[in-house]
Amino acid sequence: MNEKQKKIVFFYIFVLAGFFLLTGYAAPQRWCTLCGMDLQKYNQTRYILTLGNGTEKHTCSIHCAAIILKKYDCKKIKAADYLTGKMINAKNAYYLIGSDIKGVMSKKSKLAFADKNKAADFKKNHGGRLTNFKGGLSAAMDEMSEDMVILKNKLKYLVNMGRIVAETNSCFTCHGENGSGGINNPGSKNGLIPPWSTKSKGSIKEIIVFGKKSSGVIQMPGWKDHIKGKELHALANYIWKTGQASAKKLP
Repeated sequence: MNEKQKKIVFFYIFVLAGFFLLTGYAAPQRWCTLCGMDLQKYNQTRYILTLGNGTEKHTCSIHCAAIILKKYDCKKIKAADYLTGKMINAKNAYYLIGSDIKGVMSKKSKLAFADKNKAADFKKNHGGRLTNFKGGLSAAMDEMSEDMVILKNKLKYLVNMGRIVAETNSCFTCHGENGSGGINNPGSKNGLIPPWSTKSKGSIKEIIVFGKKSSGVIQMPGWKDHIKGKELHALANYIWKTGQASAKKLP
């Protein structure tokens, strides 16, 4: 690359950086705030909840949204229109409960629609019952206990699968058995690789996919080309569960 080409590239980088700063643009959140599921995959059932302080919580489903709504008062709730993926005011949406579409984080599906007639047409082909946001949220709350039993059993499977993924990709070589850390890493804090994090599953996925810089000799590389889809989700759940268990043992 000659000097002229370098200047052109630098100019465009400068323009793009200015655009992002001036517009406040931010890349869309990739993972569910609670369960870490891929929001691109669950684009038709996702939610954005705006808390009283302006913080946004992104979820893959009304199930995860309901858990947040149990804990926080939200001034704005947006749901994806199932047919288009476009975000709409959840309180104005029409809900189809218990159709033949597979539920997300729930045994029964709860789908939001922007248009009542389109929701009714969808019901003719897929079954279920029509209601409003209050009815959809109530159904999610009522089925919460049953769904959590199913999800806990699924978590056990994911954790076991995640350990296999960790073993296959030699994660323990750097992170120690069960991610307990303690491996020498000159130049890093305490000179060691720390135990696995107890951060959210989404944060763990970000580190697996894109890596993490360290002041030490050993750097955490990104594994986006090697660990994907179900394996990524399983590994994130294993790391999260292992981190939670380790944190409980601390004095």
